[in-house]
Amino acid sequence: MIAFHTLRENHDLTEDEYKRARDRIAQVQRTLDQSEDAEAAKTKEQVFHPANVWESLAARPGSQIPTDYHGINTLRMRAPFAGFHLPILDRLDRWRHYSGPDDATLRHIMAATDSNEVWERICAAIDPLSRMLPFAGIQQLVTLNIPPDYIVRTPKMFGEIGMLVDDVLCNADTILCQSRVNALYASGALAKIDRIIGRNGVCRILEIGSGHGALARAVMALFPGRIEYICCDLPSSLHFAAVYAGHFAADSKVVSRDDSSIAHLRGRESCIFAPNYLIDAVVSDRQPIDIAINTMSMPEMSAEQVEFYCRLMVAALGKDGFFYEANSVLLAEHVDCKAIFSRHFKHRHTITHESIALGGETHEIWSMAPFAAEPPAETAPHRAPLADTAECMVFDALGRALSTCLEQMDGNLRRNILVEAGSHMMRAGLPSSVIVARLRALNW
Repeated sequence: MIAFHTLRENHDLTEDEYKRARDRIAQVQRTLDQSEDAEAAKTKEQVFHPANVWESLAARPGSQIPTDYHGINTLRMRAPFAGFHLPILDRLDRWRHYSGPDDATLRHIMAATDSNEVWERICAAIDPLSRMLPFAGIQQLVTLNIPPDYIVRTPKMFGEIGMLVDDVLCNADTILCQSRVNALYASGALAKIDRIIGRNGVCRILEIGSGHGALARAVMALFPGRIEYICCDLPSSLHFAAVYAGHFAADSKVVSRDDSSIAHLRGRESCIFAPNYLIDAVVSDRQPIDIAINTMSMPEMSAEQVEFYCRLMVAALGKDGFFYEANSVLLAEHVDCKAIFSRHFKHRHTITHESIALGGETHEIWSMAPFAAEPPAETAPHRAPLADTAECMVFDALGRALSTCLEQMDGNLRRNILVEAGSHMMRAGLPSSVIVARLRALNW
């Protein structure tokens, strides 16, 4: 069953939820205001100022983080950490899928003052359904052969829009998060987390560059009550995760210069938000972690910053811990972080799997000892193939015929037919990758 999910179907923050989110932003604001002095005190470590890609993007001390209700209630629409802009359901860089709209249109959409007005401006600028429908096919692909408990169930709030596939909300960002959970599952890392929890009661995870907190929330939801998750980011970006991941955590804390103690949170479910310049106050050889994570932000750092985090991870992980990362060097200004990893870690494990979709990223695990885990079997009777050539050819022909007929139909009827047809084709088991390719090719 697939459906169209708009801003109108989201849960709006209650007064109490808004107050708690605003309180966390105030705590992050304190860390941003304190960051200039903290950075000056650590000039020997040229790692705390925003550098490389983020040098011109990050807000500086003195900037004010917005705390208005509408801005927090639609937080996801303001966090394009993966390059995907939710209000236009596309990117604005060289990898965009559609022509238009431009930056001015995006600014116009985001200047709206309530969710209804945002949605009206989105619909005036793009056809949301035509852009959302391909995500339904991709969602079918990335959840193929994944145990139901490991499917990321994105909350319908904070300004999320997308398609609902069997009541699971999906868009480019949620699918990216699912592909990273898939990599953790395919490598056996999720099973290893379960064993760590069985041994210690909790698993302590550090994510360097936590974005809006999607992976933090997803991993904590997979192991409810048993994850101590540390989100580390630039103080100018930390409020996104503090609001989003913090909303779903049983307990949370924003670390600041005058209050960095987290002793009361150790050994229990919690989400800790640490600005980059204070990360060594909560993670060290004396405060070890079980797992470290970084996804597509280390290439955007300076080489000195990557070196700093590698030293921190090696000291805090010890011989039994591991570092999961999904990074690619795509642009000239990107740092070859994997070359730096290889100088610090002794073992490198590239994650692959024949029947689990991992997306377009290179997923790897680095460790000081050989990575010992139990990945799911490559093939099994219940596993479906990821593609089938004969079905691809059939759907290609059907897609071309459908494209011709759609031009003669009323707009609403056209949309209803496509949604219903997509639902039937996915239930019939047609390859999701082909469904996506053909839907993108249909000029409707």
